[in-house]
Amino acid sequence: MDKENGFLQSLRQLFRSPEEEQRRVAVSSLIKFPFADIKELLYEAMGDESWRVRKEALEVLSRHQAEDCVVEDMVVLLRASDNAGLRNSACEALEKFGERSVPVLCNHIDDKDSDVRKFVIDVLGNIGSQEPVPLLVKALRDSDPNVSAAAAENLGKIADPRAVPDLVSALDRSNISLCYTVLEALGRIGQPVPIDAVISLADESLLKKPLIDCLGAIGDVEVVPFLIEGLHEKAKHVRAAAASSLLMIRAGVSESIACQAIDIPLRKLAGTAFSRDLISLISETDKHLTEPLVKILGLLGDPASVMLLLDGCRDDRLRGVCLNAFKEIGEEGLNALIAEYPAADDEQKCYITYICGELGCQSSAGILRSGMLSRTHMLRRVAVVAAGNIGTAEIIPDIEPLLDDDELDVRVGAVESLARLVAKDRESVERIAVTLSASPAPEKRRSSTTLFTALKLTERLARLVKDEDANVRTAAVFSLAELKDPNSINHLVMALVDEEPNVRMAAAGALGEFSGEYSARSLMLALKDQNHWVKCAALRSIGSLRIAEAEPAIAELAAESEGIVLIAALKTMLEINGEAARQLCIRALEHKDDEIVKSAIEILMNIDDSWLDEQSDRLLFHEQWDIRSIFIKALAEARGAKALPLLKTAFDRETDDLVKRQLLDLIGEFS
Repeated sequence: MDKENGFLQSLRQLFRSPEEEQRRVAVSSLIKFPFADIKELLYEAMGDESWRVRKEALEVLSRHQAEDCVVEDMVVLLRASDNAGLRNSACEALEKFGERSVPVLCNHIDDKDSDVRKFVIDVLGNIGSQEPVPLLVKALRDSDPNVSAAAAENLGKIADPRAVPDLVSALDRSNISLCYTVLEALGRIGQPVPIDAVISLADESLLKKPLIDCLGAIGDVEVVPFLIEGLHEKAKHVRAAAASSLLMIRAGVSESIACQAIDIPLRKLAGTAFSRDLISLISETDKHLTEPLVKILGLLGDPASVMLLLDGCRDDRLRGVCLNAFKEIGEEGLNALIAEYPAADDEQKCYITYICGELGCQSSAGILRSGMLSRTHMLRRVAVVAAGNIGTAEIIPDIEPLLDDDELDVRVGAVESLARLVAKDRESVERIAVTLSASPAPEKRRSSTTLFTALKLTERLARLVKDEDANVRTAAVFSLAELKDPNSINHLVMALVDEEPNVRMAAAGALGEFSGEYSARSLMLALKDQNHWVKCAALRSIGSLRIAEAEPAIAELAAESEGIVLIAALKTMLEINGEAARQLCIRALEHKDDEIVKSAIEILMNIDDSWLDEQSDRLLFHEQWDIRSIFIKALAEARGAKALPLLKTAFDRETDDLVKRQLLDLIGEFS
């Protein structure tokens, strides 16, 4: 006892230290003592000037039982008007106590101090219990406007439908601020309300956005005309809210109702003054389109909006939504885009070409041909890719010259497009592929492998496995693996003795797609390759095929290997024989390479937990902090609360802050 008191006295002195870290460590050490002995120190730390110290104090407090007296103490701390940090800590503690705080908090909802009333209401809202809803409804009539607004806001958080009638009654034009909060709360609750009572506030400009948001959440199709009118509002945030609310209602009804109530009325506005004014408003005031507005423009279906949507394609986040909008507008919109092409700048031409390609617009073939002849290499690239997407054989002669383009990405795009057009004109693509395969340029021969793969011509690829260029041979091997033709096994086995490691590695990986004795024997021979990466590829293939007869070879390889090969061998053995993998991993725990030790622990975690006790002394106090951390995780996952004695012992000896935090969290969870 004297020793404990002496230690606590030392901690009190550390609490006065000007060094933040010393105070934080002192607070974390309080976890070891009974709550009654540390209460005052802990409350003091909750008001520390440092948020890190306050956070540590809350962590320690959360490890103790929240008796009513402790909850009362937290309410008392809410009165600390001169210490915002202490008040915030008390609020956070009450929220962490959850339902246990609610009865005590309810006793203070009528406190004389309006600040305390507001804090109590905010905490109750964050806890989310429905028990205090009647008291919060009463607080809607509080004399302090901050308290009544807090009551409305937190009734919205709790989302109890019982509060809806009282919230509607609180919609008082004389208190715009309260109306704003009430509308937000009704929206969060999402229950039907008398629409007239809400829409009657529409002439208050400050309430238009929360009103429209609210209608989107609680309304049904009867408010659609009002929301469509909201699209005409000059204030862009109100327009955005109207678009979002329309889409919210649309998502909440059946497809047929959505079509009748929203899609058809919007589509009827295309080409009208309403549509022109909306497009003009967005063009003039919205620097950046939003996703809801893009979707509304798509539903509107007015070809006049295509340049606005084209501009939206510049934003990576909106590009997919803009594409869908173009799809909604349909052929008329694409034709409008194509008509804009001659006057567009190169960037706009790229996006027009991209859109036509993605939507498979065959009438865009003319602008694609023009784009493929452009001096701008990016436009040539986009155009040639789009040419493959529109799916017309007539454009193949225009693609072929780009196989000789000065820019690599254009040449690659041409090859990919030709591969996609195999189904449209197999004969032309095969002719081009054969020509490429006979080219003196290695890049062209490598490109031919892509086309032969699309054509599924295994024998043509097999010839390229013997090419003089290693990159061509590698590409051919990968292509054979993709086709998975059993007739190609002999060619892949031959590639295992290629002079280039990359080719051998590709072949070893490819054989993982073919079961059978021949490929199994070949993969086991590949384990003797001089290159580490080839061995790893062979091991992965053996593991995926679960070749049991490879077990002795894997064990031998593990015994004589280091680094990535040893790790791969351990993982492969796990696929074949769990007990053998366990024995190999136990030995690997003594390895000097930290990465191997970590891999061994992770593999053992997938086998069983029988090794934990015998290895705890070695790994719980390992010199490397990350190994200690991984073992602690394994121990906690396998043993749960039964690991507490070991975890506490480790905490007393741990020196690394991150690992101490991990241990502290686990001790608190299991205590």
